[in-house]
Amino acid sequence: MRIEYYKKELRKSWPPPGIDPGCIDLCGAINKIPGIVTIESCEGNNKYSCPYMIFFKAEHLGVLPPLLYWLDRCHSGFSHSWGVKVSTDCGCSPVTFMIEGPVDKEIAIKESKYIAERILEDLKSNKKDYRDRYLKGLKSPPSAFLEFKKK
Repeated sequence: MRIEYYKKELRKSWPPPGIDPGCIDLCGAINKIPGIVTIESCEGNNKYSCPYMIFFKAEHLGVLPPLLYWLDRCHSGFSHSWGVKVSTDCGCSPVTFMIEGPVDKEIAIKESKYIAERILEDLKSNKKDYRDRYLKGLKSPPSAFLEFKKK
């Protein structure tokens, strides 16, 4: 399904079913990034060692840098990076991305709120060098990805 369909559905009610309460802030921030939409989440479960997870779709790779930037420990200031995994299903459907945070639910929710705030600040500002390249990438995905690789 196209990203526009998911974004339209999100506008009907927020938060939608499938988004855990501890994931609402980060999902909301991610959904403001053009070309990315969250589809499901899990705020984690300490009892079963289940980490914090957010599943999302991306229009193309060129839309990922504003999200990936803040998941990296170098930029978030956390002692660890939040990971992103890519998968498909047995029918080779279009890929789904999964953000994976810490297993400790309280820490994960606190960190996710911080990451959400940073993403929203960046989207309001034009200070980041990558933002200009990112916006250009929305118009021409393949060349945008090559530009990121060159720099």
